[in-house]
Amino acid sequence: MWSLIAEGLKLIIWTAFVLLLGILLGLAATERSVFHSEDRPGPVAVSDSEVAEQVLPAVVAIEVERWIQHPPMFGMDSAAPDVPIHVPASGSGFIFDDDGHVMTNDHVVRGASEIWIHLWDGRQFRADPVGSDPETDIAVLQVRGASYLPVVKLGDSSRMQIGDWVAAVGNPYGHLSGSFTVGVVSGTRRNEISIRGGAPAYQDFIQTDAAIHFGNSGGPLVNRAAEAIGVNTAFGGAGSGIGFAIPIDLAHEVARSLIEKGRVVRGYLGVVLQEVDPDLARGLAMERIEGAMVREVFPGTPAFAAGIQAGDVILGYGEERVPDMGRFRLLVARTRVGETVPVRLFRFGQERVLHVTLNERPGHFEIESGPEMIPPRELGLLVSAIDDSIEVGVVVDSIAPGGLAERSGLVVGDRIRELDGRPTPDVEEFEAALERARGASRPAVVRVERGGDSWYVALTTPES
Repeated sequence: MWSLIAEGLKLIIWTAFVLLLGILLGLAATERSVFHSEDRPGPVAVSDSEVAEQVLPAVVAIEVERWIQHPPMFGMDSAAPDVPIHVPASGSGFIFDDDGHVMTNDHVVRGASEIWIHLWDGRQFRADPVGSDPETDIAVLQVRGASYLPVVKLGDSSRMQIGDWVAAVGNPYGHLSGSFTVGVVSGTRRNEISIRGGAPAYQDFIQTDAAIHFGNSGGPLVNRAAEAIGVNTAFGGAGSGIGFAIPIDLAHEVARSLIEKGRVVRGYLGVVLQEVDPDLARGLAMERIEGAMVREVFPGTPAFAAGIQAGDVILGYGEERVPDMGRFRLLVARTRVGETVPVRLFRFGQERVLHVTLNERPGHFEIESGPEMIPPRELGLLVSAIDDSIEVGVVVDSIAPGGLAERSGLVVGDRIRELDGRPTPDVEEFEAALERARGASRPAVVRVERGGDSWYVALTTPES
């Protein structure tokens, strides 16, 4: 009997040992698959205060000295020379590498005659400008004669999602240094944001409700791992609960180019663009309101060589979808010069893919945005043939008050060159094209020319 009991105990112990071994092996396999993969996340701070403790030492308050020449003031001799006026300013920034480089906004240091930075530990140093890029509002400074400088780690802004925890750190109002305000990412890829004092040409903002105020500009927007994922740049006004930061991926790309080359090299396509509005999308029979419409293609440019035409709607660029004009312009600008990129486009009912090899964008001018046009809306006008044997198209003679074209943006004298991608050589063809659009219950898309400029307008027909 005792032998049977002993055998039973041995069996129980052996079974327990096998189960325990299986559990340990399973945990080991889980650890390998979760914690030793290439996607392993960085160290995550466990509290807000720990994030602040890691970040604040490398965030700097920037003191800027500016002098401007002002005309003689009231009561002074009008023949007197201009009066130098001292215009101090302040902002924020953060040290982002071991070489003592500080990242900030271009508008913080623009026109500075002298720059000082103040560290959290009370140290202060002069700083020299390395380079600035007004088109993204990023600037890089070099701390002069400093050692043992703390650094803010850089994160991956492409992984940020709406609802993620963030904190805005900086020097609001020029004297509240070390301020740390908490919020969430409330939006991504914001563009066409109007900013008082001048909006950057290339925008891809992270939107946040973490409080950003005057003086916060240039400071970091950080994540739970105490990594900078943005550069605080603008806010929506007192009590608005909305602010904007440049994604760190874009900011670091610009900063690296400024350090290595002294300038930012951007891709160039050679087109003028306009947004796709609801009427244009309907007129073109597009399934979605998306993409960037080509208003004009400049001869001798990469777009011209690739076969891109006015009226094309760019829907995809490389592996990226193109939701709007702002996103497309940024994608082109960030493309390496000489790289060949597939461009997916919609050309009056048909999708096609062209391949374009980009040049370097010349100079500092906005070639791809073009002037803003009056939003196109409605139809109702009288036209006549252009009295010229060389020119093709019809000219607008009058726009009837109260008619469908009254708010279209067209004016007398405008020349209509195309309708739905086809030339309009005479009034008969123009009216026939309008009838086709009316029969399809959609707006008609016309190409308008005025004073050497051209763009597209969706003319709403009565049945559309």
